[in-house]
Amino acid sequence: MIYCLLVNFKIMKKLKLLFFFIFLNIFLNLNAQTDTRIYDNKVILQSYQNNIFIHPFIFEDYDNINNLCFSLTTDTAVNIYSIDSDLNIINVINIDIIEGSKKFFYFKMNDKLYGIRNYQSSFFTHDSTCFYSNDLIGNNVFNRLIYSIKEDTNKFYFIHTCFLTKNKNVAIFMQDKDKVNHKFGAKLFIIDTLGQLKISKSLDQIANQYQHIHETDSNFTIINVRNDNTGILPKAYYIDKITLEIKDSASFDSLFYIKYSKKINDSMLIAVSETPSKLSTEPERYFVYIVNCNDYATDSKIKIEHEGLSTNYNPVQNFQNMIDFNVEDSIYYVCCIRNDEGLQGDYSGFIQIINFGINGILNFDYKFRYDSLVPKVISGVKATNDGGVLITIQLVDNNCWVMKFHPKGIIGLTNVDTGEKEVIKVYPNPAKDFVCVDIEATNFEKGEIELFDMQGKLVKKAKLNAKQGNRVDVSNLNAGAYTYNVSLNGKTISGKVIVGK
Repeated sequence: MIYCLLVNFKIMKKLKLLFFFIFLNIFLNLNAQTDTRIYDNKVILQSYQNNIFIHPFIFEDYDNINNLCFSLTTDTAVNIYSIDSDLNIINVINIDIIEGSKKFFYFKMNDKLYGIRNYQSSFFTHDSTCFYSNDLIGNNVFNRLIYSIKEDTNKFYFIHTCFLTKNKNVAIFMQDKDKVNHKFGAKLFIIDTLGQLKISKSLDQIANQYQHIHETDSNFTIINVRNDNTGILPKAYYIDKITLEIKDSASFDSLFYIKYSKKINDSMLIAVSETPSKLSTEPERYFVYIVNCNDYATDSKIKIEHEGLSTNYNPVQNFQNMIDFNVEDSIYYVCCIRNDEGLQGDYSGFIQIINFGINGILNFDYKFRYDSLVPKVISGVKATNDGGVLITIQLVDNNCWVMKFHPKGIIGLTNVDTGEKEVIKVYPNPAKDFVCVDIEATNFEKGEIELFDMQGKLVKKAKLNAKQGNRVDVSNLNAGAYTYNVSLNGKTISGKVIVGK
């Protein structure tokens, strides 16, 4: 009898969890592409929907470097979004998916999109690789076969990265893995923007599980960033840009495991390491290194602590970068720090945004906290000219966020279609007996404010009937931090206010 009750209890617990996921999925779908929120006056979130689990893919727009371009894949098409630094949608391009292929776009130039198509015979194996281009209304311009591997059934291949070189050619870095002995191989292709092959080279002798590739004026530099269970330090190989021959190599002086890297200039590199071994009494941490590209010695490093949550970072594709900058004294690195207990616990945690200079000085460390039973995966970042950063984030199975962060604060939203603007000011902060809410809006009739305690319980709700002088009584609330949601013209602007006594 007791056993049956226990079994039934476990079944009911699993059913409740299943119903929660169904409800959460429906809720997120209903809000996809319509829900825009401001948090802490420093973060804007915009929701989008993609029907299959492919991370939002950021690519370069060389026609307008101030815009963010990213693609979302559905069951039938790739949707290309172009947005400005305030998350206003400038353009959307719909491109049909050819059955049996997977499309990724890597850059936009001269009003054309360029990318790689992999024709797949299984989940991990593709039969051939094509370089292709589409115009801005979705029509295909050309397809060029780059590589065919139908004759080699013992390996599976994947595109590591594709980028426009300094002399306007296209570099494609491809890796493979032998299904029998699990060894890795690598190939580097240089083609022109019409897909004509200029030179290719096998680099199997330096292949490793995870590799980064960077370009300088004279070299391609390939970095082996991971050597599992070997104790071998990461190593950089200098590849001649004309012949693709290995010219030289250098070992890092202190790094064991590099997670991400980005070249700052021809002499400096940023490297982010996994959490190294530490004493049990020390907090969780990771390190950002500023590395000299001549000898790969560490010039400086920044220790980032993250309060003991899981150090399981984002399982993203290797071609994505978590680091970006416009000026060398304001470099962004973004990662997810979260619980990693899956269905037995939760994935709550925070998105950590750190900003530092080439001198190794940390400018600030911002944490965007969230409660969630499903994981969130960062797939790319782009620094903006106004000093902020745009971040694409996958969540659940068919939704994603685009996040804008600005350290000096974001106070409003402008609708690009109608020109309507919504700006609020909630003050004083800290508050004592009341808070005031002032509103600047192109079209305003009425609004509403809700206050929630740190457990998410609604503790106050009030109407906003005027643009200026709305007073909300908080004298009966306990001292502490509260989250507010202001509903205004179909949008929700959120933030935090402190109530003191």
